[in-house]
Amino acid sequence: MSSLTEFGGSKLRLEEVTCLTCGDPFCTRQKCQNISTVHYLGPENSPTYAEIVKLPQDIKMGGVNIPGLKGLKMTQPDLNYKPVSIVGGFDEGEFRNVLKILSDKYLPDYNPNDKGDMVMRLKHFVSERNRTSVIGSLNSSVQSVDLDIRDSLSVDFNFEVVEKLSGILEKKIMNAFKSTTVSPREVKLHPDHGSLILYDKKGSKFKIHRDKVLECPLEETMWTKNRMFSFILCLGSGMENRIKSNSGNTVVYFPPVNDETGANFFEYYGDLGKYKLVPHIFNETVIPGEFIGFPSTAKHQSLPLEEDGEYKFILKLDFWIKDSDVYTYMNYHDQRSNPANNLTMSSQYCNCKVCDPYRQRLSVFKYQTLLRNTTLSEDLVKLILSYDVISKRMCNQIDISKYMPDNHYSLKQEEVERQEFEDDWDMDDRYCNGWEDEW
Repeated sequence: MSSLTEFGGSKLRLEEVTCLTCGDPFCTRQKCQNISTVHYLGPENSPTYAEIVKLPQDIKMGGVNIPGLKGLKMTQPDLNYKPVSIVGGFDEGEFRNVLKILSDKYLPDYNPNDKGDMVMRLKHFVSERNRTSVIGSLNSSVQSVDLDIRDSLSVDFNFEVVEKLSGILEKKIMNAFKSTTVSPREVKLHPDHGSLILYDKKGSKFKIHRDKVLECPLEETMWTKNRMFSFILCLGSGMENRIKSNSGNTVVYFPPVNDETGANFFEYYGDLGKYKLVPHIFNETVIPGEFIGFPSTAKHQSLPLEEDGEYKFILKLDFWIKDSDVYTYMNYHDQRSNPANNLTMSSQYCNCKVCDPYRQRLSVFKYQTLLRNTTLSEDLVKLILSYDVISKRMCNQIDISKYMPDNHYSLKQEEVERQEFEDDWDMDDRYCNGWEDEW
């Protein structure tokens, strides 16, 4: 199956991925005005499953509105990591196994075959413990509570639970990197801690921060570099509008990819502070069974819950990758700049819901439309769509001009001309070991 359709179509409702006026998952306001002003109630004529599966792939980006966020002023620490993120999901069996490991640790009694029951019992356990999440310091071991910055409940666990989870998660994480420009040699969960975190009321949030880099459990060699990532798996949520609303979503801020060669790199000229980090909004953290991973030192936040009754229940871990050093990475990059199995990665090398409008919407639209308009069972619909392999690349081109100063390209041209002048000067004055060549 293509990674485009790897997102489970049953994980979102049809109304979440479509315009409620025209029913199109990629509508624009102009298109809606031309089609209808009546609230969408579903197709009048049920198409066949063959027609649904063969939906056109040349749909233009537009439409189902995602609230925008502002970029952040760049600082020197924003240059200290590779801007790469992973997204992925668990099938029902894998997700159930994760929940069973957590339930074995915390619940005296539960039904191992009922995912919903395990999630709600674990959520109730964290709520009953009522331990307010703390804020750490990047430069010390001091911890404090500040509900204006971080408003959530947490239960931490130790190496025993991490070790049991590692057999499932490390393989999943390694596989997710195959859809990125980074190819780790090894993945390892940070061995001594993890957390269950519950955001359970309107306004619950975690403002912009970086995670502290811990002591690395991997050996580093002269050819490799170890990098720490943060991992978030959604266990449960009370959201009903996870694309058009940013409630509880996780935002990761990356430098803009502006290298004109097409490489996944950021370059700047002049004052770094005039450049801005691009906000990447991930709704995976409010879709049960979905996960994200990102560099721990990248700025990120959990956006506030917007409505009463909403909640966000997550599993938070850290993991390390053993990665090739920067020189090996640059030499290898051309082969991985457009991973063959990630056909919906945007021009910013990202699959967040802003960058990639296809991964979730197409899968959900096809699945839910087949289910609603045919007599096929859920299992049969999933089987049909498992053969729906899409081979055409659909790259959303992100406009990054607002994240760069107006004179970026003129400064770049000046730098190119300066380098050319220095190269020409070197060519005109050659010496070997201090002696002029007289041949």
